[in-house]
Amino acid sequence: MTQKARQFSPLLLVVPLGARVAFPNGDPFFHNVFSYSKPKRFDLGRYRQGESKSVIFDKTGYVKVMCEVHKWMRTAIVVVDNPYYAIVQADGRFRIGGVPPGHHRVVIEPFDRRTQVIDVDVTAGGTTRVDVTL
Repeated sequence: MTQKARQFSPLLLVVPLGARVAFPNGDPFFHNVFSYSKPKRFDLGRYRQGESKSVIFDKTGYVKVMCEVHKWMRTAIVVVDNPYYAIVQADGRFRIGGVPPGHHRVVIEPFDRRTQVIDVDVTAGGTTRVDVTL
């Protein structure tokens, strides 16, 4: 999760449970990466260009990440325990392939809005449409 040009890149990262995420500072000034999110609370302290610190994400969930020095710098890390996820495209569409038939829950995690949970039934060999209103 690079810090460059006073922003995080990428703006959203999905990682498996137990992943270690590095936060290298590519800017010529200090950053302080932190999160107060329930799944992972951390504060990496201030560190300079060329330095990198990392965090292990050991609980599933949505983690909002910010910079204490630059208030507009925000990103999110979603920690998952299964391979069924999607990042919504600019046109609002998403696709999650290979989902086994059965009853499932789709969890929508927007950065500045409430989490939504939608129950869906997936049939074998078919397509299931999920409409979400934010």
